[in-house]
Amino acid sequence: MRVPEKIGRIEEVFQGKGEEAVLLIQDAHAIPDAQRNIQKLIEFFQTEYGVEKIAVEGASSELDPQIFRSFPDKKILKEVFEGYFAKGELTGTTAAAIFSAINRGGSASRRRRASPLAGGGNETIFQGIEDWALYEEGLGGYLRAIEKEQEIGEKLAKEKEALERKKQEIYSKDLLEVDRAAAGWRKGENDLPGLLSLLGRIREPEPESEIAVLLRELEKQGQSEPELEREIKKWAGHVMDWLQGRDGMDSSDLKAFNDQFQSFQISEINAGEFALFLEELDKRYGIGHELTERVAGVIRDAKRIRALEGVKFFKELESYIRSVKESLFRNDEERRLDEESHRLDLLEKLSRLELSREEWNEIRANAEFGVWSLELEEHIEFFIKTRRRERKPFLRISQD
Repeated sequence: MRVPEKIGRIEEVFQGKGEEAVLLIQDAHAIPDAQRNIQKLIEFFQTEYGVEKIAVEGASSELDPQIFRSFPDKKILKEVFEGYFAKGELTGTTAAAIFSAINRGGSASRRRRASPLAGGGNETIFQGIEDWALYEEGLGGYLRAIEKEQEIGEKLAKEKEALERKKQEIYSKDLLEVDRAAAGWRKGENDLPGLLSLLGRIREPEPESEIAVLLRELEKQGQSEPELEREIKKWAGHVMDWLQGRDGMDSSDLKAFNDQFQSFQISEINAGEFALFLEELDKRYGIGHELTERVAGVIRDAKRIRALEGVKFFKELESYIRSVKESLFRNDEERRLDEESHRLDLLEKLSRLELSREEWNEIRANAEFGVWSLELEEHIEFFIKTRRRERKPFLRISQD
């Protein structure tokens, strides 16, 4: 099985004993680009692997999008729903149910019939798999918890202010700078390049890590590499001659080439991005241009930059931040303040119901809430019920 890099990435594969297959798409709620990619993934699996049953969270019965599919002006329909996409109010699953070219009663392709993901018919069914009573219970818990967000946030802010004053007294200049830069980046106040540059000055990352690749790319920005640029322009000339010399060539590819070439020449995109575009075009048409090691290296880095997966990258970044801080700690008191800062960050995320699975597991394993135990009782109960709710869909899938 393969997945186009631009819309997804296979994280894990489990080989069971049965002949049927289940695909689990990890969601990122209310993020428009993520929902668009989920729609594209569903349509990709439908057309390439014959998926005919789509399990839908947040619903308990089969989706019936016929009223929207039958709307006569498809352009207006897409424009209206694009507004909901932009506001994070339309899921990729719902969009696939409405706009997928493989509608009920559509014909099954050869791949559909051969795939272990395909069912026995040729219809695509979008089936809600929630236990609705449990879902409504969870929604009620969410509303009760969110009512306390402002009050708890104000109390946490006071604790953080007191902790910040202690840091100013005890931390070294470099440690305080790193701590503030990391905190600012997490809150969206500082940019990632600035944080990485600061961390890199203090301690270099592992040579072949994603962080190291991104740092190398940042260091190249604004720098001129005449020899590399000449090699890439020579390749571009070869590709352009090939495209222009073929009858019946898709005009959209030639236009895309001209747009990318112009963007490269005026530095809107870097050498790696343009070289990666050329490689994809070269392979698509079998042009067969021979690459130098220098250009091949730039393409390898560009592919790694493109393939940076959010969750994995941010985990690596947090690990890198911890390693830089560890190199700056001079005593146990500084470590204790950092641990307390991390604890308050977790409590703040808990109060906003924004914990990741790993963060929730960390809280469960080190549940030293102290005075916060009663304050956050509704929030803790919400996550307990959420984990219970997550297990229900898999039971329904296995039953269906």
